[in-house]
Formats: sequence, C-alpha cells, structure tokens
Amino acid sequence: MAELTANSKSNETPKSSSKYYVYVIELKKTVWVKEASFQKKNPHLTKQYDGKCYYVGQTSHLPECRYKQHVSKRRDTPGNKFICGCFTEKPIKREFTKKNRPGRYVAKYHKKGGLRPTLFNKLNPVANTKEEAELAEKKLAQKLRDQGFAVHSA
Repeated sequence: MAELTANSKSNETPKSSSKYYVYVIELKKTVWVKEASFQKKNPHLTKQYDGKCYYVGQTSHLPECRYKQHVSKRRDTPGNKFICGCFTEKPIKREFTKKNRPGRYVAKYHKKGGLRPTLFNKLNPVANTKEEAELAEKKLAQKLRDQGFAVHSA
C-alpha cells in the first residue's frame, strides 16, 4: 500500500493505514451527571453512579496521535493543523477534517492526560480493516461495561 512521503503536502489526504487500533479515554464524571444520552448508553448503571466514565474509539492513527486530535483546542480554527507521523517516515502537518474531529463527549469532558493505554495496549493493533476495528471497539466497550464502567463508543 502506498503511503505519503515526508515531502507530501499537508492538505493531501493521508492514505489509510493497514493497521487499526482501539483506544480508551477517561472522561470527567460530570459527563454522567450532565448528559442524559451518555446515561442511556449505560442502562446497567443507576443515576447515582459515581465510577469512571470512558470513551472507546478505533482509528488508523496511533492512539496517542488520535488522542491529540481529540483534545486539540485549535481544531475549530480554519487552517489549523496537527502534527502526525502515523503514515510517514517524518511527522507532517495535517488538516483537521470531519474524520479526525473529536467526539462530542471527549471534546467537552476529557480528563487531562486521559488516554488509558493499560486498557488497550495489549489489544493493538486490533485489525487490518475498518470493519474489524469497529467490531473490536464494540467488544472493548462492552467489556468495560461488563466491568461496571460507564462507556460511550460509536
């Protein structure tokens, strides 16, 4: 599969990775209190739930890179870019697009340093296709719910 080179322009669309990853981001507990739709995704918990809340996702980027995309404060400013070396030998500046924007809950409720590699590192890379990665994301989200946590995933 052809990949972009370090000389590629930043406005070019990066080629998909042949590997996909799952990741987990811890959210502030206020997401549980303030977001009824988050509660609906977790009917196994009571309204008085006071445990950890997580966002589970899948990506063709390395989890650390995807986390940086999620939490960037400049993502909504036209022309802003982020540094990414996931598909090139040397990191390049890439534009924010609809595909790499943060999830609603992550943008508003992520904990600083909220990436939780101990919950996903042993699983990665999870797949070679997006469909397999989406299935792995759902399985990981359900595993965390089964452990009693509040979880949102796509």
